[in-house]
Amino acid sequence: MDDSELSSAVDILKAENDRLKEELRNKPSDSDASLNAEIDRLKAELKNKSPDGASAQADLASAVPPQVLVPAAIVKEGYLWKEGWFHKKYRRRHFLLKGDQLYYQATVSGRLVDKGHIKLTKGVEVVSTNDPRDFNFSIKPPETKDRTYKLRAESIVDKAGWIAAIENALAAL
Repeated sequence: MDDSELSSAVDILKAENDRLKEELRNKPSDSDASLNAEIDRLKAELKNKSPDGASAQADLASAVPPQVLVPAAIVKEGYLWKEGWFHKKYRRRHFLLKGDQLYYQATVSGRLVDKGHIKLTKGVEVVSTNDPRDFNFSIKPPETKDRTYKLRAESIVDKAGWIAAIENALAAL
């Protein structure tokens, strides 16, 4: 194969590669397709129930699960040290504050794995000391009399930020 044939073959392969990339960009993902199919199914179901368009639109908003319409925004995210329930050792966990839930995750093989969550309800207490050298605080849910979540921030600023974010989430309930 001479240089001109090789160059021509490379050009053909590049063109085919570009065409496939464009095709992939324009192809909806499976999750988009299933989500759109579910929304279309709900719209059709609501048309049969509601004769007027206005109430059908309101029914649609209530029929589609909230996580599909508006997923809860992450209010605060970062690392805290959490004392274990059984083994009283502090372990570094990745925390996400979303709505009325404080999720915590462990890092396993470089990936975050869900470990649990703390439901923030009315009556939850956030307890802290005023000592600037102490980065510890705790969360006491009213429904878990035996369980207090003991947490430690990595700095006093981080501690204040987490406490403020959690108290703001509690105030919004």
